[in-house]
Amino acid sequence: MKKSILIASCTAILISLALSLYAQEKPMRYLFDSNGAFSVTGFGGPLVGFSEILGDFAVTSGGGGAALFNQKFFIGGYGEGLATEHFIRNLEVYSPSSQKNIEYDKMQLTFGHGGLWVGYIHDHYKLLHWGISARAGAGGIGLNYPGFMSGRHDIFMNDVVFVFTPQIEMEINLFPWMKMNVGAGYRLVSGVNRTYRFMQENGTLTTRSYFESGDFSSPNFTLGLLFGGFSRKNGNGK
Repeated sequence: MKKSILIASCTAILISLALSLYAQEKPMRYLFDSNGAFSVTGFGGPLVGFSEILGDFAVTSGGGGAALFNQKFFIGGYGEGLATEHFIRNLEVYSPSSQKNIEYDKMQLTFGHGGLWVGYIHDHYKLLHWGISARAGAGGIGLNYPGFMSGRHDIFMNDVVFVFTPQIEMEINLFPWMKMNVGAGYRLVSGVNRTYRFMQENGTLTTRSYFESGDFSSPNFTLGLLFGGFSRKNGNGK
């Protein structure tokens, strides 16, 4: 009799524990469902960058757009180009036709790039929050003839490069459809390898580089206004 009572008591305790655990179990989540656990929105807007090129202060301008998943992760594209004017003066390049160096003055520098833009946003629902992002793409560095400023667009030199810019960011929510983004990172430029021929004073021909990667790699600061769908609440209702 006592044994039966003990078995019944143990069974009742196990059943109660199982029911308690079942009641506390969280519901299943799926990638594609309609319960609001997964959302896809998007954003886009202008971006302005501040850095150094050839040791001088430089401003770049452009923009980007991306798909935003659960207000946390985004993937999209960007493009930007040099907004300030930079000139290369007294560039001497050997000319086979004249068999001597030809001097070019006031050659205008061009620099632009575009490609993939990915990132992560932490605690998007807070007024001020942080995130990280990276931009990676192909670009070009060029020099134009002096006549470029008077309407001619003759390309003197063009070099294809790769640009990678990781950065950390702070964002402030202005409206459900707009926020301001401030970022600080480093622009790494590789593949700068175009060269030209130059005749030395003793008549020997040699090869020189137009630029080095370090001329364009620099700390980079960005300022952007992003427009899109930023109003979805998180799972805690915040």
